[in-house]
Amino acid sequence: MEQNISSRTVPTMPESTTDLLIVKLPVPPSVNELTYNRSVKGKRGRAITTKYRKWLSEADKWLMLDNPRRKRVLPLIGRLSIEIMIPHIRGDASNRIKAAEDYLVSREITGDDKHNHKISIQFANVDCCIIRIVAL
Repeated sequence: MEQNISSRTVPTMPESTTDLLIVKLPVPPSVNELTYNRSVKGKRGRAITTKYRKWLSEADKWLMLDNPRRKRVLPLIGRLSIEIMIPHIRGDASNRIKAAEDYLVSREITGDDKHNHKISIQFANVDCCIIRIVAL
């Protein structure tokens, strides 16, 4: 079974599962581009990169444009499976999971990501990052 999104075909989950939510976002940056080391007044720490900050801002715009009347709901919790589809790009697909997963938590779309039972990422014939959240 397939679903057509933005004139591209996207594989869907088997009918036995229930989609709770599908979120479209810009392609997340690699985990290597999220933070950098810095030192301020002799204290060392990590800081968010400009690229990651821009992606977060752009992702917020996409989320609002996707459904501007979206009602505030509690985070989705429980046994969840998160499937991430991204376009064919250079680099490791698995390096894109962290930004997407943290975004879902920070915007209270899902609960703490330590409770996700399954998470997968795949290259697909899509033009953005599509995140499907499924109840197990």
